[in-house]
Amino acid sequence: MSHIARQAFSGSIASFAASAVTITLGLIRTLLLLKLLLPGDFGVAAQALFFVGLTALIRLPGMDRGIVHREEVSQSTLSSWFTLRMSTLGGSLLLMALLTPLIARFYPDMPLLGPVILAFLAINVVAGFSAVQEVIHSRGLHFKRIAWANVISAIATTTITPYLAWQGWGVWSLVAERFIGQFTRMVVFWSSRHMWFPRLGWNKSEIRWLRDFGLKGMANSNLNYVLDRFDDFWVGTFLGKTWLGYYSRAYELARYPRRLAANPLITVFFPIFARLQGEREQLSKSFTRSSAIIIRFGGWVSLLFILLAPELVSFLGEEWFPMLPTLQLMVIYTLLDPVLMIASNLLIAVGHPEKYAQAQLVQAAFFIPAVILLGQWQGIEGVAAAANLMVLLGIVILYRQVRPFVDFSAMRLWIRPLLVISITGGIVWLGETYLPDTAVWLTIILKAVLITGLYFALLLLLERKEIISYWVFLKKRIRSSLT
Repeated sequence: MSHIARQAFSGSIASFAASAVTITLGLIRTLLLLKLLLPGDFGVAAQALFFVGLTALIRLPGMDRGIVHREEVSQSTLSSWFTLRMSTLGGSLLLMALLTPLIARFYPDMPLLGPVILAFLAINVVAGFSAVQEVIHSRGLHFKRIAWANVISAIATTTITPYLAWQGWGVWSLVAERFIGQFTRMVVFWSSRHMWFPRLGWNKSEIRWLRDFGLKGMANSNLNYVLDRFDDFWVGTFLGKTWLGYYSRAYELARYPRRLAANPLITVFFPIFARLQGEREQLSKSFTRSSAIIIRFGGWVSLLFILLAPELVSFLGEEWFPMLPTLQLMVIYTLLDPVLMIASNLLIAVGHPEKYAQAQLVQAAFFIPAVILLGQWQGIEGVAAAANLMVLLGIVILYRQVRPFVDFSAMRLWIRPLLVISITGGIVWLGETYLPDTAVWLTIILKAVLITGLYFALLLLLERKEIISYWVFLKKRIRSSLT
């Protein structure tokens, strides 16, 4: 195995292990904070982060990818990149700081919104210096250091933030969570022996190249932001901080299953699609099998969330009961979003990212009015329904767009898992009355075991051969991606 291959292998193992640790700690931290803070605290933080996030839309987000992927990078290139990056960062943060007093006037029910925005803007400066070194480490394939930064950051935030919330810091404990995470990452990167000492520079040809490369990804980044955050903005602006707190936490909880399992799988599949472009038969098999794995895994996770949601919310406390219908609705998003990502990754891997951008544009054109209309009609449940419909629309568009490159049967991908989901959900729902009246945590365990056993037993009964082939396929592809 070559030196680069060894680095990729060990780095991939470290990344997978670090992801498991950080996501698990993140879920524990989220549940603790839900027990200790009020919905309004999360609402103020979410609204502030929406406005802070706007600053990234004008900062040429693709520049960092350009530095990582460019074959030859000189000191002049790095100095020009650092200068341009920090200039756009500082300019965008200063502009938002000047606009903050005006923004705060539109939210009289959030008196802390202005100070919280300014605090998050200051933390973004720390994040900027941390990100510079992370890009350098990514370029040098120093993935273990990145993994350590993620793990140490997760340990620090999970240890300190709940304590601050318990001490009554309220929304400021969420601000502290972000600061602690970014500060610890900066310390880890800047104490590394692979650290690059920044220098200012302004090579016009390099600046033009960085600008042009950054502009290529700007449309996708901006559309992603609209699809990811417009719902938060609308809920906070028109329904208030408390309802935004319910909505943002339901969305956050619904995303954890994808982060823990679907994201690593999608990361493995992407380079496979790139390698097989031009080999239609093999690419079709890989796309069909990877989509099938994601759909079947997503069906199981969706069932767990939708059927365990009442117990989970009960464990958090009665002040979170209004979140229950929204959390159950967002489970549909949990099932559909990874399927959307598989199709978009295939289009990017075969060299057609513009098709993905077109789909995002259609999604945005649908999503914005849908959030407004359904939100006015049904509140945060309507907004969650709009998000689900938006993802479903994206799947329909993208799976049509991938047909010129792969062959697949939508019926074979979906019909059996949907049947298994329906039967398992019906049996568990009818059998809930026969479960013993025990502590909430024990009920969660019993139902989770019942759901998991029924789901996979039925799946094995209906497609035993396919599941074996999926498992063999997945093992081979993970091995090949790590070597």
